[in-house]
Amino acid sequence: MKRFIVKQNPPWTNDEILREYKFTNVYRILDPGTQFLFTDILNQKASNLDKLFNCFIYRIFNKQHTFRVNGFQTIEGFEVSKFQKAIQDFRAKGNTVFTSAFMVTGNIHLDTHDKVEKYCRVIKEISEDLPSIYEECKHLDMASCHSRICQIYGIGKFLSYQIMLDAMYDRILPYSENDWSFAFLRCSRGIKYIFPTLDMNDGVKCLEAMRYLHEHQQEFLPDDFKSLGAYPIGDTGYIYDGTSISLSNIENCLCEFSKYMKAKTGIGTPRNKYIAPSSRKNSDIVKQNQDLSQYFG
Repeated sequence: MKRFIVKQNPPWTNDEILREYKFTNVYRILDPGTQFLFTDILNQKASNLDKLFNCFIYRIFNKQHTFRVNGFQTIEGFEVSKFQKAIQDFRAKGNTVFTSAFMVTGNIHLDTHDKVEKYCRVIKEISEDLPSIYEECKHLDMASCHSRICQIYGIGKFLSYQIMLDAMYDRILPYSENDWSFAFLRCSRGIKYIFPTLDMNDGVKCLEAMRYLHEHQQEFLPDDFKSLGAYPIGDTGYIYDGTSISLSNIENCLCEFSKYMKAKTGIGTPRNKYIAPSSRKNSDIVKQNQDLSQYFG
C-alpha cells in the first residue's frame, strides 16, 4: 500500500527481513512473470489450444527472454529442431536459459546431457499429445486436471499447478483460483508455523488449513489493508477478482511466509536480496511500466 497507493519512497517497512530480502507479490497476477504471460501469450489472437501450448513452453523455461527467442508458437507450425537451435544459440552467447526461481521439473532421463535438448524433446511430445489432453481436461475437476497434467513426461506437480493457473486467467481452463490448491513443500512448512499440530505431510489437512485462512482472512488482515479490487485484464474480457486474497494466492503467501520464518528463526535466509527501485536501472523501470500500463493503468 505504501509503495503503490501512497507512493512513498523506500523503505516501506520497519521489518528488517522484509527490507533486506525479496518476496513475491501477494497477488500472483502482479508478478512480472505473470504480467508477461498476458502481454506475450494470452493477448495473442490465437486458439485456446495454442495459448495453452505456449503456457507450457513459457513455464518450462520461466524466462521472458528465452520465450522471446522463438516467440509465440503454434502446435501446427512447431519445428523442434529450429526451436532448439535458436535457444542453444541464445545460450552460447552467454545468456541464462532457465529460471533459478524454482526447480522446474523432476529428473528427465533421456540419452543426452544437454538440458535444452531434453526439454525441447519434452515440448515436442507436448505438441503432439496436448490436443487430446486438453479435451480431456475440459471435463475434469481442478484436482483431477492437475493429476492429468502431472502425467505429462517432464512436467512435475509445481509446474502443472502454475500452468493451470495461467490457463485460468483467460478461461482456457474452466476453473477459479478458489476451487482447489495444492500444498507444496514450502507452503506446508508455512502452514506448520501457523498450525503447529497439523501434519504437514497430510495434503487434505493442509488444503483444509488453506481454505480456513482464505475464508477467515478478514479476521487476520490489518484494518488498513487495501485489496487489489476488480481489474479488467487487457482485451481478454476477463475481470480479475482481487477483492480478497484467493486460495491460490494464500498458497503462494504461505510459501513466502515459510521463507520469512526461515530467516526470522535463524534457520537460514532467502536466496535473493531485495533491490529497491531507485537502485535498479531507470530504463528497466520505464520498460516495465510501459508493458503493464495497458493492464493496470
